[in-house]
Amino acid sequence: MPELAPPSPQSWNVSRLLEWATGFFRDHGIDTPRLDAEVLLAHTLALGRLELYTHYDRPLIAAELAAFKDLILHRARKRLPVAYILGQKEFWSLPLKVSQQVLIPRPDTECLVEAALARLPKGELPTPMRLVDVCTGSGAVALALQKERPHLEIWATDISEQALAIAAENSRMLGLEGIRFVHGDLLLDLPPDALPLHMIVANPPYLRSDEMAALAPELLHEPAIALDGGEDGLVTLRRLLEQSWLRLAPEGFFLCEIGHEQGESTRLLAAHLGYEDTTVLKDYGNCDRVLVARRP
Repeated sequence: MPELAPPSPQSWNVSRLLEWATGFFRDHGIDTPRLDAEVLLAHTLALGRLELYTHYDRPLIAAELAAFKDLILHRARKRLPVAYILGQKEFWSLPLKVSQQVLIPRPDTECLVEAALARLPKGELPTPMRLVDVCTGSGAVALALQKERPHLEIWATDISEQALAIAAENSRMLGLEGIRFVHGDLLLDLPPDALPLHMIVANPPYLRSDEMAALAPELLHEPAIALDGGEDGLVTLRRLLEQSWLRLAPEGFFLCEIGHEQGESTRLLAAHLGYEDTTVLKDYGNCDRVLVARRP
């Protein structure tokens, strides 16, 4: 690795450092070299990304160069995702704390939020609607839904106590503290006062086990328990559909994120169990992304 701090640190300004870091990331096989360079340098200098271009000739002092170099090494050589390096990821315009105990929220998961909102009333009802977010992780989906529908009675479950601690911290940090977090296996540990449910949303593990060995280096830092869906990728979904049937109110909706090749198989699975109006929604890249089903 070339030395980041030459004898005269002032010769490393924002513009030159961005160009160098972009090339360094590209040489190390990073998919988004310019974006990652901008995000990490902006973080180092406590600037917005756009401000990098209004301060393009700003020189960096030795301490800033050293800090940036450390981030560069974590990204390029350890292939640590940028979100884990920064400890934060934005989802639904909410800044969420993330760590290697939770999946990094993806933009495509916002399709799950959109689908849920389209099936939820905007105003308050005479009796509260109960919703649970299963495999909540960082709490991204539950928090987005509470932000948009504050009148909902929302529960969130996860089998990982560490993930739930992060979700609860995000809830406090954002001032969205109406969510009740439950440690447990899918829906099995929900208390009686959470039932019956009017909607279930979930982003369960859905990769096939044989896909796990071929993951991109960045994904190897994410919790395997939140990715590995078993032999065919649908092991957790089958269990969740069965548990949901027993806990959904009549006319209640089940919505679940799925893999891009799982649309037809998951739709048929839900229909076989008795769900109606089963459909698969596409994501922003026109791939299968959300299974929607209704309990008759």
